[in-house]
Parts: sequence; structure tokens; C-alpha cells
Amino acid sequence: ATGLRIAGGEMARTVAELLAFMDEDALDVYQPDVVLSVGLERARTIAGLALQRGRLFTPHTWTNGIGLLANLHVTAGVGGGPFLEVPYDPPGWTPERRDFMLAQPTRVDREGHVVVPDRPGLGIELADDAVRRYAID
Repeated sequence: ATGLRIAGGEMARTVAELLAFMDEDALDVYQPDVVLSVGLERARTIAGLALQRGRLFTPHTWTNGIGLLANLHVTAGVGGGPFLEVPYDPPGWTPERRDFMLAQPTRVDREGHVVVPDRPGLGIELADDAVRRYAID
């Protein structure tokens, strides 16, 4: 044992794929993406199973601001963590690019924490200018 955690499952498309990893005790950290992978409910199920087995759950979040908040809510709701991926890779992938459709961007505070919105749903308020720009008549 090296002490190095093995993480995976970011692009798993089915719960069966993730369960196969669990059956083989292949991962220390389960990272399905709520948006790109298995959805909110199935991610919550996988998180619960991973945590029951003493494994970590921290989803893959390299998506837009709405996807980041969806993954954040699932993680907070199941007691996952202790960390969360936050897409940031300037100059191409910045908070402004990730969150262009949100009225308020998701911020990481000085301690490295992200506040879970407490408004209804995912706590998202869309930016009016983005809605107008991308609306289809």
C-alpha cells in the first residue's frame, strides 16, 4: 500500500459500471458526475454505497456552473467530501466562463469552502442576459 488514493468513475454511464468498481474494491474515491454521468438520484445512491464501504465520494464537476451546483448539492446532501472539484484552469476555464449563465457566480472562499445555496431547487438564479442571448423562439 502506498497511501495514494485511487479515484475514478468520472465518465461512468451506468450504476452497473460503478458497482463493478465497488465489487472489485477498485476505488478509494468515487467520482461520478451528476450531469455527465448518472444523474442526481443515482449519484446519491452510489455516494451512499461508497460511504457505507468507507470510501470517499466527491463527484467530477468539470461542467458549467449549473452542473457544479448540482454536484455540490448531492455531495452536501450525502455528507460526501471532504473535498469537491471546482473547475478552474485559466485562461480557458475561469469562473466567468463556467458561470456565464448564472446571475451570481459560485465562489470559493479564502478557506477553500463553497457555500451551498439555500434557495429553492439547486439555488440557481439564471442571468437574464444569458437567457435572452440563448433563447430559441
